[in-house]
Amino acid sequence: MAKILILTASTGGGHDKAAENLKILLEQNGITVQVSNFMKEINRSLDYLVVNSYKQMSLKSPRTFGHLYYISNRKLVNNRVTNAFNIVGKTRLLNHINVFSPDVIIGTHLLASNIICKLKANRQITMPYISVVTDFNAHRSYINPEVSAYIVGSAFTKNALVQNGIKSTQVYNYGIPLTPQYYKPSEVTPKKFTLLIMSGSIGLTFADELLETLKYYPNPIHCKVVCGNNLKLKKSLEKRYQAEIESGLYEIFGFTNQVDKLMDVSNVIITKPGGLTTTEAIAKGLPLLIPFAMPGQEEENTDFLLGTGAAFKIENGQKLTFILDQLIHDPSYYHQIRQNVSSLKASFSLDKTLALIKSFL
Repeated sequence: MAKILILTASTGGGHDKAAENLKILLEQNGITVQVSNFMKEINRSLDYLVVNSYKQMSLKSPRTFGHLYYISNRKLVNNRVTNAFNIVGKTRLLNHINVFSPDVIIGTHLLASNIICKLKANRQITMPYISVVTDFNAHRSYINPEVSAYIVGSAFTKNALVQNGIKSTQVYNYGIPLTPQYYKPSEVTPKKFTLLIMSGSIGLTFADELLETLKYYPNPIHCKVVCGNNLKLKKSLEKRYQAEIESGLYEIFGFTNQVDKLMDVSNVIITKPGGLTTTEAIAKGLPLLIPFAMPGQEEENTDFLLGTGAAFKIENGQKLTFILDQLIHDPSYYHQIRQNVSSLKASFSLDKTLALIKSFL
């Protein structure tokens, strides 16, 4: 039986989710899959440092994260970062690979490419390596001639790789892998204009500002608010907006694995522009309203989405109501925005993703 090793890291949920989505797809097709947090494999202290530094910077100092992201995207600095990871982790990761002995390796995190490509360049491993780019612009760490194939989420991403020397025939715009239900069209028309608010990602302060604004919005709407694992946020919103919940204006959820179904009964989504959530929204044809973006890849994702006419930035409550007025009162305009979103998913294909991976077995 064929074996595939998928390497991920928990700096943001999108890398792990893309890895899990691929695992489900491949196992359903008779392939043995191991998903491995590669930083834990090479050095648990390093994993703790990197993951917790990411969390702290995203919460308390996003500008610092953005500064590090853009600096590391320069060739000289990137080479030094790559060399440091290779020194720390190459031997341990090689041992892990040799124990599992996969036929193919897939990476859903940019730092995995650094070590795997070095091992391939040194001929310490020979199996194909497929890199899944989980944002809409390709950081320099993804770019390496030892990568056998790239799976990307847009033509823009493909062009960025090609402009940096990757052969066009190695880059496949099949979409960041999702689970099958996201590719199914919605058959439900909401009775009221419905906003799906992913408040777990945008935090208490902005969620409060949004909901405080929307409770006075004069047009009939309904808001589905997903708090994820943020129980403190959920309890706070339930207490603060009890009257709006009882009236049916707001509906508050904690963690749910039914986000696809919530998307099916929504007209727009309010969320940070992480690569995975954005791809899910695109697959469901939902226009995106972006309250803010982390400096770095989320800013780049925002620029991409705004440039395609698939999203709006809503820096405050006044901007939110202005955008809602346009979308609600002008159905043809709303339809055009949905068409802009849907055009981005034209090349999405789980079947082609599976066929590509199988071609390397």
